[in-house]
Amino acid sequence: MWTYAWVVLADGSQDIRAAVSEVMDNYFDEICLLFWCIGGPWTGIIDDPSPYEEPANFAVCSHCEGSGVRASITGAATTCPVCGGRGGIMKDPSEWVTPPLDYRSTTSLDPATVQVPYTVFTPDGRVEARDLRYFVPATWRDQRAYEHISLMRGHIPADKIIKWYDPALDPEVETYEEVMDRWISQLRDILARYPNGLVVVIACRS
Repeated sequence: MWTYAWVVLADGSQDIRAAVSEVMDNYFDEICLLFWCIGGPWTGIIDDPSPYEEPANFAVCSHCEGSGVRASITGAATTCPVCGGRGGIMKDPSEWVTPPLDYRSTTSLDPATVQVPYTVFTPDGRVEARDLRYFVPATWRDQRAYEHISLMRGHIPADKIIKWYDPALDPEVETYEEVMDRWISQLRDILARYPNGLVVVIACRS
């Protein structure tokens, strides 16, 4: 399973690839990590300005010829399923106007303004993971099942998870938006611990 994650580096002046490798070496055995790469499917996701908002980074959709609309079987006009109605599809990152960086300083990145990750790897050897209870059937939301699914999905040892949600509570107490607000707040706290650091986007497979 591919996972979108952040690696936080304490010192932003280090060689990025070497520093990320040093951090990730701490996790290979503990979380059954098979492979990781910088960017991957999420390349450019935290860059500022966002490459996903740059029109020149899109090629004309060949399925709708740039109109964003296609005719259905019945002949009715429908949103193009390939480009989602945008009229263009994202070019390969090698063709973007500005090559993706896939990193930001911890002080310049506000988690509320970007797509947040599922997992954060920190220099102090802790995995901090987003609550998974909203991604499993409601009937599995008891204490034992929550723990089991969390560990199975992320392969994260229980003593390495920082939980801000108590599975013993009524699962309907918090809405999804409230849970995400908590995660964003936790991400801000993590970044604040490393004022001279960098956040690096990685894709990891476990």
